Parts: sequence; C-alpha cells; structure tokens
Amino acid sequence: DLDTPDSTPYLVLAGNNGIHQAQGNRLNRLAQKLLDSTLDALFGEQEHDLVIGMSSMESLRGGAYPKLDFVALPCNHFEYFSAPEAQQALCSWLQQ
Repeated sequence: DLDTPDSTPYLVLAGNNGIHQAQGNRLNRLAQKLLDSTLDALFGEQEHDLVIGMSSMESLRGGAYPKLDFVALPCNHFEYFSAPEAQQALCSWLQQ
C-alpha cells in the first residue's frame, strides 16, 4: 500500500544539472545551454538531473517515508556515483 508509511531507510541522491561553464569549448557550452533550456521546458521546472525533475524526487511516495534522507547534488543523472559530493553523501548515509 503506497499510502502506508514505510520504516525502511532510504537515501535519495537528487542531482540538479547546472550548466558546467568550465566544460568544453564555446560550441559545447552553447549546446549544453540549449539542451538544458529544452529539458527545463519539458519538465516544467528548472531543477532536474537530465532525466527526473527535482520536485518528483523530493515528493517520493508523497512523503510516506519517515526515514527518507534527501540530498541535492550539483551533478546530473549520469554522475551520481562519480561526483565526490555524491560519494561522500552515500558513505555518510551507509555509516549511520
């Protein structure tokens, strides 16, 4: 039942894909901006990880997880396990 609170601990790593200004040449940065603008329009919000909107990640099961840890990260959907901030968040959570 999705309306019943679950006591299983969960960690949500939620990336917010910002434009990485330091990456690539001018054409690459322009393509990234165009992709980001398109995805912003598609998701109807500016915060997303390229695949899932931040509001969807934040409202997992309508908040029915009392032991849900939510960590917003400066990375995209494909960088969760390579981003140092994500690695630190995961290690900290596993040590609880």
